[in-house]
Amino acid sequence: FALVGVWGLSTSWMDIALMCGLGLIGYMARVYDFPIAPALIGLILGPQAEIQLRRALAVSQNDWTVLVSTPISAGLLAVAALVLVLPLLLRRMRRAERRIEEEVAAK
Repeated sequence: FALVGVWGLSTSWMDIALMCGLGLIGYMARVYDFPIAPALIGLILGPQAEIQLRRALAVSQNDWTVLVSTPISAGLLAVAALVLVLPLLLRRMRRAERRIEEEVAAK
């Protein structure tokens, strides 16, 4: 029914392809238990963050060091990087521990 609704609204094949693509992304997110709240926050705050980044770079004449020129901004960027990298490192460490346990159990 959704395909008929999209076709009736715009009669555009591109809109149907877009709907199917977004539906596939939504299905995969549900299959892999992707949390919806961070995605919504990213969709809402992402454009504003991009606008403010462009504004800061325009004021600083495209000098990227302005983003880390104060200790507070450098600290916040470091925390953000840590939040992104730490889960990956922990997952790798857990896998390595499991492999070692499996090797010990196999002997």
